[in-house]
Amino acid sequence: MAERIHIKSPGEVAKMQKAGAVTAEILMEIGAEVQVGRTTREIDDIAREIFKKHKVGNSFYRYRGFPGQLCISINEEVVHGSGGPRRIQNGDIVSLDVGAIEYIHRQIVAQRDKNKAVLLVSLELDEVMSLSDRILVMYEGEIVGELDPKKTTVEELGLYMAGAKREVHGA
Repeated sequence: MAERIHIKSPGEVAKMQKAGAVTAEILMEIGAEVQVGRTTREIDDIAREIFKKHKVGNSFYRYRGFPGQLCISINEEVVHGSGGPRRIQNGDIVSLDVGAIEYIHRQIVAQRDKNKAVLLVSLELDEVMSLSDRILVMYEGEIVGELDPKKTTVEELGLYMAGAKREVHGA
């Protein structure tokens, strides 16, 4: 099994760090362009220009036929949305993903530590457990649980996610 694991060289790690830093910078620039009235397609077009400005490609465009420069989702759209005619409205929650992971985790923690509200939507349970102060679990469009990640397990979280467990309110 050990022969299948590729240990990154210091040079490869340095390249990965640089790529992550550039990706994070791009994400912040795109985020600044998310404004009420703009369509998700306009945001995607802006993203294309930002990628060009930084002289980098991106990992999503044309991957398995994906049409967008980034994943952009609004409100109830869970993940992997692409640019389209939907206009951003006041109060919308807009999710952007350009593939950055580690740097973004540090940014989330930094914002949280400044007492800023951060909404993390992820299917990665370890990510949710390690970055969250509290977890709201939705099942079939309804919040079925509010959990403290320090007092719960991945197994319990999974039961809520599967709809097998719900908090009882008003009893």
